Amino acid sequence: MFTNIFKALKIRLYTLGILKNGWTSQGINKITGISLDPDGFNAQNWNAQGLNRLTGTPFDKDGYDIDGWNSKHWNASGIHKITSKRYDEEGFDINGWNIHHWNSKGIHRITGNHYDVHGYNIEGFDKYGFNSDGFDKEGYTVFEWNKAGLNKLTSSYFDQNGYDIKGYNHLGINQKGYDRDGFDRNGFDCKGYDKEGYTVVGWNKAGLNKFTSSYFDENGYDINGYNKDKFHRSGIHKITQTRYDLNGYNENGYNKEGYGRDGFDKFGKRKKNDLDLWKNNNAMIYNASNRYSCKPQLLDEWRNNVR
Repeated sequence: MFTNIFKALKIRLYTLGILKNGWTSQGINKITGISLDPDGFNAQNWNAQGLNRLTGTPFDKDGYDIDGWNSKHWNASGIHKITSKRYDEEGFDINGWNIHHWNSKGIHRITGNHYDVHGYNIEGFDKYGFNSDGFDKEGYTVFEWNKAGLNKLTSSYFDQNGYDIKGYNHLGINQKGYDRDGFDRNGFDCKGYDKEGYTVVGWNKAGLNKFTSSYFDENGYDINGYNKDKFHRSGIHKITQTRYDLNGYNENGYNKEGYGRDGFDKFGKRKKNDLDLWKNNNAMIYNASNRYSCKPQLLDEWRNNVR
């Protein structure tokens, strides 16, 4: 009984302006002894009806209601009341930007205009009306094709020239003369290979010859035109870039003087004064008096072969 009388007295003194309002650290009013002061507001200036003492509205001076949401359903942390995420139902954040940096008016945050850094607007179309896949709002490319391969101008799967979206006519041939597998009427692709992987002259990409099953053709030349001795079919040596190899012989096996590795020219004649080489090849005998001798029948042969 005395408690109620004392409480009523304090309220009366507060009403007369004699006693100041105050709160404990636990949010209890020092006059009423409860969480509401004599005017019905709590320590955060909210009453039971959700009105704010300072603004007289459902929102405080920062624009938030008693539960911490503003008029657009955002809290101070940028979380939306309805979606419980940082983006509202339309995909915009508390500052009005979506995840792709657009606002609701179609302005891009980075460029400050209606197109992003790649030149597309909020709907994904460039200033010419095409998206990044090359289609307009109706779903057609600049060449009047849609994704299904239908031509806008002819309302069919072929354009005015009789070619489909991939460039083939009703026979399956494109304007360059290749079929859908990439081969022309002679059976070769644009790089010159047939279906087996060989060129018209019989080479595959690995340098193997179709007709000889080796790395040399019927004439003994490889895919680059060199024979096993590294001579090009033009007669130039691959390493020396002349008509003679590292040992001084040409593709026919003769040196600049016209003699082969065996000392004979193309007529079968041996080089004059080349007795030592002839001696070794024809079993001549060197005697103690430094004079050469041979079988009589070989001597005439030697004389006939030396110029």
